[in-house]
Amino acid sequence: ETLSADVEQLLLDQDGREVQETRARLLMRKPSAFRWEVVEPYEELTVTDGSLMWRYEPDLEQVTIKRFNEALDRTPVMLLNAGAATIADTYEVSATFAEDGDSARFVLLPKHPDSLFERLSLSFAGADLTEMQFEDSLGQLTSLSFTALVRNQPLETTLFEFTPPPDVEVIDSSAAASD
Repeated sequence: ETLSADVEQLLLDQDGREVQETRARLLMRKPSAFRWEVVEPYEELTVTDGSLMWRYEPDLEQVTIKRFNEALDRTPVMLLNAGAATIADTYEVSATFAEDGDSARFVLLPKHPDSLFERLSLSFAGADLTEMQFEDSLGQLTSLSFTALVRNQPLETTLFEFTPPPDVEVIDSSAAASD
């Protein structure tokens, strides 16, 4: 039902050169509560309760509020909250298992052309997710390495709520018509 982890994210360009390295903390609770707290290189916080999504950028003194909709729910990290049936309906899935039976790698290819990525892979050691990689249509590869992973521990509801601090610009597009 819940997941928390420290994450190192690397973004590589189509030639395999590192474009950006990010360190973050991930908290998730089914069905669609999510908290992504970037600590390096720049602080940034993205939070959703499943209805609204807040993105706070302290260095810009700005908060953006949007509706959390299906398009955002299809992002690679949100797949961690998806059930097996949802994944099977949306992706072609293949699996490779290590000889020792302790690790596995799953490759997901989107069935729909409007997907946010071309290919996604998930690597596990036992039941623990260790890495997620996805490639976009420009050939850029994003790799997320998960450490200090904890599953199914209580997470306070307040972690998935956000109140903008005083004296920041708030850009609220949550009332706009959804796509």
